[in-house]
Amino acid sequence: VAKSWFLFLMPAAEWDVPRGIELRTYPATGIGYRFSETANSLLQVMIGPAYVWEEFTEFGENDYTSVFLGCEGRYRFPTGISIGGYVYYYPDLSGFGDNWLFRTELNLTIPLYGPLAMLVRFNEVYDNNPEPNVGDNKFTALVGLAFKF
Repeated sequence: VAKSWFLFLMPAAEWDVPRGIELRTYPATGIGYRFSETANSLLQVMIGPAYVWEEFTEFGENDYTSVFLGCEGRYRFPTGISIGGYVYYYPDLSGFGDNWLFRTELNLTIPLYGPLAMLVRFNEVYDNNPEPNVGDNKFTALVGLAFKF
């Protein structure tokens, strides 16, 4: 839109059988502001309208209109190691404590040889999943190999 302003469209969907989520879609669109962007770094925030539709194994469907609040960043050190991540929050507009989605991710990429790198990723999912046996929180960690293009 302008030097530091941009528009975004973010389609998003997930399913999580152990947590009783048959399907969840949470697309968002809006405007963002980029505080900094260089070849080695990025820092930006985003805001806009969103919609959440959920289908649960035992509890049927749920949907709500939301506002999307997001922050993303990354930094690549001179050694080639890079760190980056995001924080996304989707509160229900009709009642902030009734429904929400909260997502965070942190990535660490360590170059090994040529395009091959080691990837370490941490994800935190916090939402109002109505499945009482599973709870509202899910933390995952991933360690793997990645090809950087």
